[in-house]
Amino acid sequence: MLRMVALGGGELARRRVPLSELEYPPDKNSLVKEVIERFSTARLLVEGQDSEGNPDVEPAHDALVRGWQKLLEWKQKDEENLLLQRRLTTAAQEWKSQQQAKFLWHANPRLDLLKKVLNSENNWLNQVEAEFVRRSLQKRRNDSCRLISCVTGLILALSGLSIFSFNQLQQLKCASEQFQSDSMKVLGEFSINTVLNINPTSENNRVR
Repeated sequence: MLRMVALGGGELARRRVPLSELEYPPDKNSLVKEVIERFSTARLLVEGQDSEGNPDVEPAHDALVRGWQKLLEWKQKDEENLLLQRRLTTAAQEWKSQQQAKFLWHANPRLDLLKKVLNSENNWLNQVEAEFVRRSLQKRRNDSCRLISCVTGLILALSGLSIFSFNQLQQLKCASEQFQSDSMKVLGEFSINTVLNINPTSENNRVR
C-alpha cells in the first residue's frame, strides 16, 4: 500500500501505481493480487489505465489515505526506504527499457543497503527492482575482478621489467669487470714486451 502513497508535503495523498510496478516474485505475487482484488471489490482501490493504455491502480480517495492511521505510521517509519524505493523504481524501469549496463547502480553507495533488503525477509523490492539490484551487484563484482586483474597484470609487468633491468645491470657489470681485467692484462703484456724489446747496444752506448 505504501507504493500508493505520494511523498512530499505535510499530508498524505494517493498515488496512481502501474500494475507492472506491483509485479513481485512468485511467492509474493499471488498475495499482492489478492489484496488488490479485495480492495477493488470494496471500492477502496480504483483500477484504470494510463494514457498509453497500461493498467494501473490507485486509492479511491485522498481521504482514505489520510484517514488510515496505520498507513501514516508505516509511512513515518519507512519514509527513508520509501524515498529510496521511488528513486530505485525509476532507475529500474529505465534500465529495463534501455537494457544497458550504464543504467545500473553498480557504483551507487546505496547498493549495499539494497543488497540487505534483497536478502531480508522484509524484502519490499518488486520483480524488476530485484533483478535490477542483482544485475547491479553482478556488475560491481565483475568490475572489481577486472580491476584486480589489471592491477595484478601491472604488478607482474613491473616485476618483470625490474628483473629484466636487474639482469641487464648484472650483465653490464660483468662486462665492465671483464673489460677491466682484459685491459689490465693487455697493459701488463705491453709493459713486458716493451722491456724485452729494449736494444742492448743502445743501452751499452748510453752507459759509455
